[in-house]
Amino acid sequence: MTSQSDQLTLTISPTAWQKILYMLKKGKTEVGGMGITYENPLCIREFHLVEANCTPASVEFTESGIADFFDKMDERNLQPNQYFRIWIHTHPTFSPKPSGTDENTFNETFGTTDFAIMLIVASANSTYARIRMTVNGITIQQEANVQIDWQIPCEASDINSWEDEYKQNIKERK
Repeated sequence: MTSQSDQLTLTISPTAWQKILYMLKKGKTEVGGMGITYENPLCIREFHLVEANCTPASVEFTESGIADFFDKMDERNLQPNQYFRIWIHTHPTFSPKPSGTDENTFNETFGTTDFAIMLIVASANSTYARIRMTVNGITIQQEANVQIDWQIPCEASDINSWEDEYKQNIKERK
């Protein structure tokens, strides 16, 4: 068994963390999106929602939402390994432990990538993160610690744009 101090650490910028928490508390459904990295693949610098059909227990990205997200990131000259490797979603009413649906989504969406992370943020700001790496056909998965990197400069919160992003991307279903 790995001790918590032996685990990898996934860091999050204060602004990305604030936005994730805003989205968590915004509605009664799960929400989902992608973490954006720059130089360090274990440091989430931004969080962006992807259009999805959402219920209190699931997030299902739409094909057009994924395509639009890829287009926006390509316009910024980012590479897919910077914007399509960290899947972030919320569990608004229960623990951050992944459900069977979460496991299926992670495997189906990221099963062929060499590197992917699933991050779940739940009520009371509890988190679960797991890193999966595949090298030469061998896949290794490890849970990771999650911490805010207060050394990253904080950008001003833009609640109005976050609200617009929520309205454009989150399609609440029962």
